[in-house]
Amino acid sequence: MIYVYSTPTCYACKQVKEYLNSRKIKYQVVDVTKPDFDNNKFQIYGVPTIKIDGKRYYTLKELKEVYE
Repeated sequence: MIYVYSTPTCYACKQVKEYLNSRKIKYQVVDVTKPDFDNNKFQIYGVPTIKIDGKRYYTLKELKEVYE
């Protein structure tokens, strides 16, 4: 499963989600601004953060290297 940790106003996050949608790649969005988000558990310090099989990516460029 792919997780995209993002905020509603993050432009880079939007680009990542658009890229995944264009490739028809399924993912789950995790809004780090929600009150129930436990950052102590996930340790997300910047958005976007993309987790694929436990490995973290931080930019659209890094994500494209995985899928192109």
